[in-house]
Amino acid sequence: MIGPLEIVIVIVLLLLVFGYRYLPSLGRKAGTGARELKEGVEEVVGDKANPKNLARSAGKGVREAREFRDALTGKETPSAAEPTS
Repeated sequence: MIGPLEIVIVIVLLLLVFGYRYLPSLGRKAGTGARELKEGVEEVVGDKANPKNLARSAGKGVREAREFRDALTGKETPSAAEPTS
């Protein structure tokens, strides 16, 4: 993760390299490029990146791994549907 100190250092370096006159146009170009990149990724990935779908598939994978482990070890774990007493 980028912290505030790193952001300030990058801004100062950009000011030194490009000068204050070119920074607004560079910012606009970077924003446009980031938006186009996001749209391109969404177009390719589509609904696969939906957080609900990702969580559901991850949960399914964990359940399958537990069932496989239990089958190998001969243990049974209570499922969510079965109440424990």
